[in-house]
Amino acid sequence: MIELTHIGKVLKTHGKDGQVRVQVEDAYYDDLMKARAVFIDMDGSQVPFLIKEIEVKNHILMRLDELDQPEQASALSLKDIYLETSSVSEEAKNMILEEDHSLLLNYTVIDQNDAVLGKITEVIENDFQDLLEIKSKSTKFLWPFHPDLVIDQDDEKKILKIQLLEGFL
Repeated sequence: MIELTHIGKVLKTHGKDGQVRVQVEDAYYDDLMKARAVFIDMDGSQVPFLIKEIEVKNHILMRLDELDQPEQASALSLKDIYLETSSVSEEAKNMILEEDHSLLLNYTVIDQNDAVLGKITEVIENDFQDLLEIKSKSTKFLWPFHPDLVIDQDDEKKILKIQLLEGFL
């Protein structure tokens, strides 16, 4: 099964040649420009489309293979766009995580000694520092998220390894 990463949304059709106007998270812009194909959510299934052409003006316009009429392209309006996770750059993944810590929900948290601390059950966003609520079988606690305290992050296994400061628990 192919793993996909959500990168944005089709907004609407553009022109008479079946182009669509898309909105993409800034972190994924370069990855989209290099992509050969995108996946678009069609009623719960992610359908692959080969990219014929991408034009950048005030917005991103994309022409997809087999769509050359506005009527065909209009079926994609307001649909989510995905790229294969394997084609998403590490920089983009890191940029998104720095911006949106809610992506860490349900990750298992381990400390520097590989001891399991629990699962992330909530992300509390604050102006100064985000807090992760970590829940184990017997307790739950808040951990102040800071990228310098993250030792490793395995997105495939959903594991976040952190440097637990002495005396924290």
